[in-house]
Amino acid sequence: MLRRLPILVLLVAAQAARAQVQDVTFANQVVVNSTTPIALATLALPIGSLADVALTAHVYLEGAGFDYDSYVISICKDSASGSEVGVAVWTPGDKTPASGVFEADTLLVTGFERNVTLPATYVVCARKANATSPDVTASVRGFDAEVAPAGTSLAGLEAHGLVEVQVIGSTSWTGLATLSVDAGAGSDLLLTAHVVVSGLGLGGGTRYQFGICKETAGGTLVGETIWRPQLTASAGATSGDTISLTGFDAGVSGTVHYVLCARKYDSLAPTISATELGIHAVRKPAGIAAYGVEAIGFPTSATLDSTSFASAASIGVDAVTAPYDVRLTAHAHLEGTGFDANSIYEIGICRGFAGGPMVGRTFWRPVHQTTDGNYIADTIALTGYDGNQAGLTSYVLCARQFGSAIPTVTIYDTGLVATVPEPAATALAFTSLGLLAALRVRLRHFAST
Repeated sequence: MLRRLPILVLLVAAQAARAQVQDVTFANQVVVNSTTPIALATLALPIGSLADVALTAHVYLEGAGFDYDSYVISICKDSASGSEVGVAVWTPGDKTPASGVFEADTLLVTGFERNVTLPATYVVCARKANATSPDVTASVRGFDAEVAPAGTSLAGLEAHGLVEVQVIGSTSWTGLATLSVDAGAGSDLLLTAHVVVSGLGLGGGTRYQFGICKETAGGTLVGETIWRPQLTASAGATSGDTISLTGFDAGVSGTVHYVLCARKYDSLAPTISATELGIHAVRKPAGIAAYGVEAIGFPTSATLDSTSFASAASIGVDAVTAPYDVRLTAHAHLEGTGFDANSIYEIGICRGFAGGPMVGRTFWRPVHQTTDGNYIADTIALTGYDGNQAGLTSYVLCARQFGSAIPTVTIYDTGLVATVPEPAATALAFTSLGLLAALRVRLRHFAST
């Protein structure tokens, strides 16, 4: 099969620049009603020299009447019709008969480009894969860009388009992509990754595990999550999703290899395939504090049993120079059963405390077959951004039931990372970037069915 070789690079220092978009309300909804890409958010990077750019975006999609339809979220260069530098796909499948009409999910996609001539423009865009698919609505969303400032480096790869299908058919780890990162004399590394997966006959409570492994597939995990897809009406049709996660590795040096890897968590799970993916890493600059937290081993992070926000993870951020800006990425693994038409869950990045001002926001709206009593689980990943802060600022990955009298959901796995700028590092109106490190919780627990 044809395969487009992934772009693999180790970045050199470049002039600092940052950009961001965060829409945490439903005031700017966009209807995705065409196979032609529709712009959802645009970032314009300022004038500078050649640079390497790492991009992360999330979009909340909602619709009804699905019949094994697919929707594509991509990061495009210059305009919505430009070349794709990152691709995510949602294939919700057929949920008829189902307990609810509407279904929704959040897609997070990464993008990476090497040696970009600044200024440059990137667009998050969405489209139907097939013209006959139902329209969907894109609501809350976020889009962040990192450009390597002096003293830092980026590394990344994107494999999309004519990509050879990689099969995930065993409980042993399968390597999907390998990223080489130069950590220099010693640094903390932040990683963000996504992979598009699909298969036949999914559901029944079976699980798949995804991770960012160190050096080899099955090596030390620096980030992980689980997917537990819904049961679809036809075992002979394809359904799928995009799985996204964060990762940390603290105090590493020299050249380090990270493997985006996956496996069946349950041996009876059907075989699935990976068709699109991306992973990028940022190395913190010297003298910048690093912040972050990763849960490894599926500890219980929070239980969502009310409309009050619960804290699933938290970090404290500071910078020598104020005001400073903060860019955040997070993921949370949500699991429950017995979902109905009112089952909606809100996930956000809050400043100060759970329920505080939101600097990133999204939702999860699962449905299930009325005959399916198994657990359903998904990983919801999102971006966040907060500007003009001073002193110590805390951020909380928070979540809650968005409606009352709906099933309780448990969050088993989380990651929350933040990059902190140095305003003095650039003469532009953008700030340079700091990087977060990892606090890894190595509890080995996961709920059984």
